[in-house]
Formats: sequence, structure tokens, C-alpha cells
Amino acid sequence: MSDIIAIKNDEKIPRYIGSTMIAPGETKHFHKSTLPAYLREPTEQVEQAVIENPLLVILAHSIKDIAEIFPTLSAEQLTELEALELEGANRSGLAKAIQEERLKRADLSLSDSDEGGEGLITGVEAYIREHE
Repeated sequence: MSDIIAIKNDEKIPRYIGSTMIAPGETKHFHKSTLPAYLREPTEQVEQAVIENPLLVILAHSIKDIAEIFPTLSAEQLTELEALELEGANRSGLAKAIQEERLKRADLSLSDSDEGGEGLITGVEAYIREHE
């Protein structure tokens, strides 16, 4: 990083930096220690970006809009969404919609396992038959 900084005057009138005049359209070079703080190049500072929880953004919408997003959420995200809602607005309609989504997912997982050969119920029945 250079200690020399170029200052260009893009205005139509002369610009003064300390006691030095910069005519319109001219560029002058200054050592950074002679410049006021607002003209120095900023030091390299890495600012931590505040990453907003995307689930909080989702909760800003209506219950109908949120329910449409449910299929894209994992079970953990659905649980976190419910916890955030309980801390915040605590809409009973959203809590009911989350429970319905969980029941729908449980029903789908049972029907998927039944189609794949030995599902949950048939597996238990087979176990009982084997050990009778």
C-alpha cells in the first residue's frame, strides 16, 4: 500500500487541501500523513456481514405464504421456524399449519416405507411372526 495518495479536483472551482490549491481538472499527489482523515484511504478493515436468519424473513409473511414454503424446509428448519414464531408473534394459525405439515410428512414417510417392500407395520408384523 502506497503512502502517496492522488487527489483530483473534478469541480469547476479550485479546491484546497491544507495550504495547497488544486486547480479544476488537476491532480496532485500527497503523502497520506499530510492529509485530513476524511481524505485518507480507509485502512483495510473487514467488516463482519450481519447475516440475517432467513427464517426471520420468512416469518414476516402471511401464514398462507409461509405454508407454501414448508415443502422446501427441512425438519430442523421447521422446528426452528416454530420456535421463532413462539418467541415473536405467536400466531396460533401458523402453529397449526406447522403441526399439519409435520403430520403430512409423517404420513408420507409411512406410505413411502410401505411401498418399498417391508414398511414399518409389515416389518413389525414380520418380527412378531418370526418370534411367535
